[in-house]
Amino acid sequence: MPELDDLTPDLLRKLYEEDLLTETQIAKEYGTYQVKISRLRKKWGIPTLGKTGRLEARLPDLTPEQRELIMGSLLGDGWMQATSEASARFAEGHSLAQEDYLLWKYEILKPYAGSVRTGSKTVGTNVFLSKSFTTSSCPQLRPFYDLFYPAPERKRKFPENLPSLMTPLMLAVWYMDDGSLYKTYHPRITFGLDPDSLEHACEALRALKLFPHLYEHKDGTTTISFPGQDREFFDLIEPHVPDCMSHKLPPKDSAKREADTNARTLTHDIAKSLHEQGKSQGEIADMFGVSRSTVSRRLKAPRKRMGRPKGHTLASAHTALKNLSTKGLSPSEQETVASIAYEVLKTCPFPYPKRMTRSRAMIQLRKLQRKDVWVDSSTMEIQPRLMTGLRLAEGYFPLRYHARYKKAPSCYEAWFDEDKLKRAIEIQIKCEDPVTPERVRKAIQYQVRTPTNFKPGVAKALYERYAPPQSLVWDPCVGYGGRLLGALAAGVRYVGTDVEEGSISGAQELAEVLDLSSSVRLVRSPAEAFDPQEELSFVFTSPPYFDLERYSENPDQSWMRYGTSLEDWREGFLRPIVKTAYLRIVPKGFIAFNIRDFQTRTEVIPLEDTVCRIMREEGFTEYETLKMPLASIGGEAKNYEPVFVFRKS
Repeated sequence: MPELDDLTPDLLRKLYEEDLLTETQIAKEYGTYQVKISRLRKKWGIPTLGKTGRLEARLPDLTPEQRELIMGSLLGDGWMQATSEASARFAEGHSLAQEDYLLWKYEILKPYAGSVRTGSKTVGTNVFLSKSFTTSSCPQLRPFYDLFYPAPERKRKFPENLPSLMTPLMLAVWYMDDGSLYKTYHPRITFGLDPDSLEHACEALRALKLFPHLYEHKDGTTTISFPGQDREFFDLIEPHVPDCMSHKLPPKDSAKREADTNARTLTHDIAKSLHEQGKSQGEIADMFGVSRSTVSRRLKAPRKRMGRPKGHTLASAHTALKNLSTKGLSPSEQETVASIAYEVLKTCPFPYPKRMTRSRAMIQLRKLQRKDVWVDSSTMEIQPRLMTGLRLAEGYFPLRYHARYKKAPSCYEAWFDEDKLKRAIEIQIKCEDPVTPERVRKAIQYQVRTPTNFKPGVAKALYERYAPPQSLVWDPCVGYGGRLLGALAAGVRYVGTDVEEGSISGAQELAEVLDLSSSVRLVRSPAEAFDPQEELSFVFTSPPYFDLERYSENPDQSWMRYGTSLEDWREGFLRPIVKTAYLRIVPKGFIAFNIRDFQTRTEVIPLEDTVCRIMREEGFTEYETLKMPLASIGGEAKNYEPVFVFRKS
């Protein structure tokens, strides 16, 4: 046994800090008392190594696999608990049916993982057994707690930087914890946290080049699915799925599945059209990846089914056309694809945009709130050209597709016009874009110049620039909800008027889905006949361009009431709005109109000068003119529209 006199400061430091012996163990080895060793350690300036520090020193660094497993589990069934200001522990439990899966995690997390325990849970008269384990409490795990349980609430949330952290292993663990197969082949994940976490989850999935689809349930949970991306999803996660969880992978008969999908895509109309163009049954079979017998059956007249509607639904049309390639086609192949697409689309209804789920809508609002839009002081341009929020508004204002540009047909009317539908399909094919119903509708919109929606990001920038938070603003022409969304994102109170019931009801429903209806007052009324009866900080709109855009045949529309001459429209529509605005706007408050001149066959209609002259005549002072960037259409020289801002003295 070594003597106490042999113990030097360096040797004691090595035994205590490197070999991690306790004072009692060192004392026993040198034939003395723990108190004596403690005094020597303090005398020689060796710091105390507590239980946490000793444990941290014993444990190895976390491997990348362990880190990803912990984070993937915290997306799913795992949880954490802080044990001190510097330490935390991870835990997870599963039913006995998932014991092998729990043991798989347990083995990966050794030596951090403690022993596996058996527990029970009583529900009514039934007792359910479970298995669980808890890791050691240590500083190495504290960063994960702070990441997923941020201060001060310390409630579990998906971190904002999840997109930069997400890996295929994390996705695999999340899917094995909270995912399932739908109809044998389709992966889906159940989600039940807050909207911000859902947004971070979707961004992380997109970072893996997946495009999630959200379905919100009545109980508040959301299902995340990946339509059309089953193969891409499972290619990512399959290398990380243990044998005990193989039941969450689709069957291996992928060839049969693909053949079934292709067979459903090849309808009687498509097969008949191709055959009439000279394609043999073998060529059609090769084109769609099906057998010749399938082509033969499709060419026969389909049996009539009682109660089944004629033509395609939007869903069946999308399925039939989504895999129809438009890339690198020869002229004859382009004609074939165009013919197939037309045969499908001519029988399906108009593809109005779908409404977003509540959770997805909240994600869009939060994105809009975080986006920074500003005015370049050197050019007075509003930057950037932000599109956030437009898709959210689309589903609430279907009447937009019934509006007309001058005497052109509406988008809705053009959809059922054979020439215009075929032309839109041709445009899509020449651009090598998909010919699904939604994409062809957008091509028609450009053909007939469907009135656009005001960009919510631009509206948000203007409200933030000219209206104090929580102040009241008036939008004389609600339109299609772009300015409403901008106001909600900017945190101002919004009163809006419009003569269209569809605009008022759509705006109301949009505000309700975002839980912000208390900040909104909507009135169905001609703008020129309305008085807010309250003080306003800002009046802002994009009024109808005289008779250029004709939103409906409603006799209260300004182009119907005052469309006989520009002077009548100016005095009957514009001036009363500006008069009311001047009466209600507080001193130093602002009014802004987005409007521009337009060219007819014989003259330029001077809307810009008309608006500015009325502003000055009614007492406002010119403040500044902003430039709102636009996409050029039809070779237009201007790529922006002016926003005229005036101020009340």
